Parts: sequence; C-alpha cells; structure tokens
Amino acid sequence: MLQESLQMTVNNLAEFVLQLLLFALVPSLWWRWRHRDRPFLAWLGLKRPQLQGSLFVLVPIVILYLLLHRFDAASFVDAVGLDEANVILSRAYTGMGWYALLPALVAGFLQTGLTEELLFRGFVAKRAMQRWGFGIGNIVQAILFGALHNLLFLAASVQISVAAHLVLFVLAAVGGGLLALLNERVYNGSIWPSVLLHGAGNVAAILLAAFA
Repeated sequence: MLQESLQMTVNNLAEFVLQLLLFALVPSLWWRWRHRDRPFLAWLGLKRPQLQGSLFVLVPIVILYLLLHRFDAASFVDAVGLDEANVILSRAYTGMGWYALLPALVAGFLQTGLTEELLFRGFVAKRAMQRWGFGIGNIVQAILFGALHNLLFLAASVQISVAAHLVLFVLAAVGGGLLALLNERVYNGSIWPSVLLHGAGNVAAILLAAFA
C-alpha cells in the first residue's frame, strides 16, 4: 500500500506540473500583452493575504463552502445520482486509509486547488471584475467555474443525469463565487485563502473516499 501511495503521489505531481503549465498559459500571454508593467505573480493575486473583512464574514463563507463541497451532505444529491458519480471519480483512493493522505495533499492543494484558483480566481475573476465590477465579474467567473466541472465529468465518461449535471453546476458555481468573495472582499485580493480552502475541501473529499 505504501508503494501504491508513493506511485500515486508521483503521478499526481506529474499531472500537477502539466496542468499548471496549461492553466498558466493564457494568463501569462495576456499579462505579457497587456500588463507587463505589474509583477506577474502579484497580478494573479499570488501575494500575502491581509485580513480586511470581519470574522463575521469570513467564518460563514468558510462553513458554507465546505458544506457545498460535500456533495453527499444533501439527500437530493444522492437522489439525482451525483453522489454515486463522485464515488466513481474517487474510487482510486477507496480503502487506502491514511496512505491516501500524501497523494491527496498533492491532488487537493496543488493539482486542483492551486491550478484552478490561478486560472479562475487569479485570472478570470480579476479580469471580469475589472471590466464589469465585482458583482457581474463574480457571476461570470462562477458560471465558467461551474461549467468546467460539468466538462470534467463528461471528459471522465461518468454518466450522470441532466438533473445531476444541474446540481453539480449550481454547487460548483456557488462555491466558486464564495471563493472569489473570500479573496476580494476579505483578503485584499490575494488568492491564497481560496487556494487553501479549495484544497482543504478536495483533500477532505478524497479522505472520505479513502476511509469508505
């Protein structure tokens, strides 16, 4: 089991590097074309977070996001078949127990958390908000983030109903909106808080499968 865990970790690291290069391509080209007067990492929001909002705003955002991230928390999700589909996507970790922790950390915080936050909250959200303001910009990036999750299920050839796709889209879009809210309204535009929260939700989901 240890050897399997290490092999999965190596595979996840390789996929992370590939995904990072892919997800950073468009932002880097856009930056070179339009915003070379600003440091690239700071332009994407990879800067030190500074708490600017109240804890009365921060805590509900974190709690609501984690509840949304747990697709099996609501019975209607199981009814439309989405819970079963998520189990299928996590089957590689099933029964691994704590051996799943290391590959889960790589998959959760790096392979999905960091790369997706760079693209959606670091690039798409900030550019959309710059153009249309926080409200409309956040809705635009949330819709695109939700649609990505539908595409991931389709790419993985996981057959789910139209209702399950709709539930998946809504949960992912609302979650994406909360992550942008956390960054832009609570933490001075830094995307590190959403990277950590996104990653924590992913790791928790993987470990739930690992101990199933």
